[in-house]
Amino acid sequence: IIIYGEDIFVKGIGIVSVSLEWGPKDDNAEMDDSYPFTFEVTLSATDKELEIVDILELDVDTSSFYE
Repeated sequence: IIIYGEDIFVKGIGIVSVSLEWGPKDDNAEMDDSYPFTFEVTLSATDKELEIVDILELDVDTSSFYE
């Protein structure tokens, strides 16, 4: 049950997919990759949508890029 006007705390995990590009425009390199992330946000509910009120944590683990 969502009570409108009250904040909603959400904590979760996910995967973010990225396209990495580097080098000069005429000879650039591109690599697709994905990284796990964690988040904690506070949401506000209206009758039609959820809105982010505050981002308490957003951490993307890019350590696999360096392996």
